[in-house]
Amino acid sequence: QLMSVVAVGDQLVQQQHFGAERIQERLQDTLGNWNHLLDLAALRRKRLEEAVDFHQFFADADDVDIWMLDTLRLVSSEDVGRDEANVQSLLKKHKDATEELKNYASTIEALHTQAGQLGEQDRTAPEVVERLNSIDHRYQELLELAKLRKQRLLDALSLYKLFSEADGVEQWIGEKDRMLQTMVPAKDIEDVEIMKHRYDGFDKEMNANASRVAVVNQLARQLLHVEHPNCEQIVARQNQLNHEWAELREKAEGKREELNSAHGVQSFHIECRETISWIEDKKRILQSTDSLEMDLTGIMTLQRRLSGMERDLAAIQAKLDSLEAEADAIEAEHPEEAAVIRERITQITQIWEQLTQMLKERDSKLEEAGDLHRFLRDLDHFQAWLTKTQTDVASEDIPGSLADAERLLNQHQAIREEIDNYTDDYTKMMEYGENITAEPSTQQDPQYMFLRERLKALRDGWQELHQMWENRQQLLSQSLNLQMYNRDTRQAEVLLSQQEHVLSKDDAVMNLEQAENLIKRHEAFLTTMEANDDKINSVVQFAGRLCDEGHFAADKVSKKAENIADRRNANRERALQQMEKLKDQLLLHQFLQDCEELGEWVQEKKFIAQDETYRSAKTVHSKWTRHQAFEAEIASNKDRLVRVQQAGEELMKEKPELAELIAPKIKELQQQFQ
Repeated sequence: QLMSVVAVGDQLVQQQHFGAERIQERLQDTLGNWNHLLDLAALRRKRLEEAVDFHQFFADADDVDIWMLDTLRLVSSEDVGRDEANVQSLLKKHKDATEELKNYASTIEALHTQAGQLGEQDRTAPEVVERLNSIDHRYQELLELAKLRKQRLLDALSLYKLFSEADGVEQWIGEKDRMLQTMVPAKDIEDVEIMKHRYDGFDKEMNANASRVAVVNQLARQLLHVEHPNCEQIVARQNQLNHEWAELREKAEGKREELNSAHGVQSFHIECRETISWIEDKKRILQSTDSLEMDLTGIMTLQRRLSGMERDLAAIQAKLDSLEAEADAIEAEHPEEAAVIRERITQITQIWEQLTQMLKERDSKLEEAGDLHRFLRDLDHFQAWLTKTQTDVASEDIPGSLADAERLLNQHQAIREEIDNYTDDYTKMMEYGENITAEPSTQQDPQYMFLRERLKALRDGWQELHQMWENRQQLLSQSLNLQMYNRDTRQAEVLLSQQEHVLSKDDAVMNLEQAENLIKRHEAFLTTMEANDDKINSVVQFAGRLCDEGHFAADKVSKKAENIADRRNANRERALQQMEKLKDQLLLHQFLQDCEELGEWVQEKKFIAQDETYRSAKTVHSKWTRHQAFEAEIASNKDRLVRVQQAGEELMKEKPELAELIAPKIKELQQQFQ
């Protein structure tokens, strides 16, 4: 409508209406008012939109506050669970809440962005700024509370883990404590052994569960180290567990001793019964000899049984001593068993005395048999000694050093002396045995036939012992010689190595004095070599003697001696070659020194001949006199030149390899003289 009015007005103005100016002014006022109205309407719209955003901001802020209030109830909860599983569940929920809390930072950031997009006067309004600060502050508080809540839950989890482990160990301790109370030792060894087997299984469990106690203590130390809020509870529970564990160990140790003691008592009774049975067996063996006649058959049978029983008697006596000591210990530990224990010992002692009395009676019976008994006894003794000595002589020990060889040889010589000491006993015993077995009435008697076989075996064994001793003596003597030879060869090889070391040095000769010193030193070395040659010859001669005697290591000895002789000859030849070389160097440096001295003399005279003082003699006579003296001196030294030339030529003739050094020197001297 306004635009149509304006259009009519513009048309009237264009038609140059008489009121055109007024119309134009009115149009301008109307359009101006219209534009102003439009501006006011736009401003009003903007303010209304800003008001909507303003109130929307506070509505969103209220939503944030409501969410944070709900989250506050979660993160500030005092509930830390009742057990390990409950805490694990709470930790999972708290983890979800914490993740949501961290993610909510984007919502708060969006609220800040929303506030920044408010109108100019609204965005800086105190209520907006204050509301944002409040939200930020509460959000940070929520983060801190969430962190504290997590730590409290973790502390609770650690505490409940500790309690859970401790509960498990304490439950096991209670079970084993009740089990130990049921382990009452019986009077039967089989029951005691069953209990010991059960105890061994329990002991293994104890060792296995010791690590569980260690785990609880380790957890407790870790929690105390980080200052856990429940330190008092932790210490109390730790002390309680350790106390119960220590009590169980003490009870277990006591039960071990109780079972071992009970087992020892029952074992003692068994050993007593076995010992009594053992002694009774020996008594029956002795009783079976009552019907024997004291002829050769009876004496040999009785003597054989008594001889076999001697070892058993010593073992029985040792067993009795052991049982006596064991009985004293059991009586001290178990006074209630003292009467039974002492009765056992008394019973064994009585049976033992009966056995020893029976032995005395049989020994007396043998003594009454006289010479025949003594002969058979000596025969048994000699046979045992012969067998033992043959075993000693048959030793295959080979000495590995000179000391071992000497020791074994001394031991072998001691055996020889022992054999010699038994010679008279052997002779008398063989004479007596041959006399009693030679009677015609004994030829068909089985016991005498057996005795003749024993005497024959004894004679063969005696001869075999001597032969074995001689063979061993030869082996040990050769071993001693071998060790002495090895010692001498080692010393000789050291000498040869020292010589080779000296000969390996090739000192360069720089002058005449050094050549003379080296020759003196080498002459001393040759003298020492000559002195040491006796030692080398001694080793070679020793080797030759061992080989001639058929030594068992002749091949090895011969090869070693050949090696030493070859090294000695090589060193000697090398030493002589070096001496020859040093003498050549001496002649060479003597020639070079003569050349040097003669050359210096020539240079000196040449300098005098060119000296102005020599040329400026005041009179002809004095010049002539000095010139004649100079010529005479040159003539006398001409002979020196000839001698030096002759020496050089002879040296080149004998040693052509030195010509390169000698020829230039001779030529140089000739040129200087000319």
